[in-house]
Amino acid sequence: MSAPEGPPAQAVREVRRARRSGARLAAVQAIYQMEQTGQSTLAVIADFMEDRLGLDDEGRPIEEADPDLFKFVVHGVVARQEEIDAA
Repeated sequence: MSAPEGPPAQAVREVRRARRSGARLAAVQAIYQMEQTGQSTLAVIADFMEDRLGLDDEGRPIEEADPDLFKFVVHGVVARQEEIDAA
């Protein structure tokens, strides 16, 4: 029988969850920016990685976002854009 998880393990999970949530929010914002401006995937990812990853939609700091998940989601959506648009 394993011991119950203490505050440190729970805190790590909460930080990980917040970083993943931040990455998903940033990915939605990046995809919207691509649709509105016609910027390329790489340009928008670079823009977010430089200045905006970890900010909410009003530019306020939020928990640091997971950059690898952010890039994975943006690239994945772009790769499947026709399928998504057809749904």
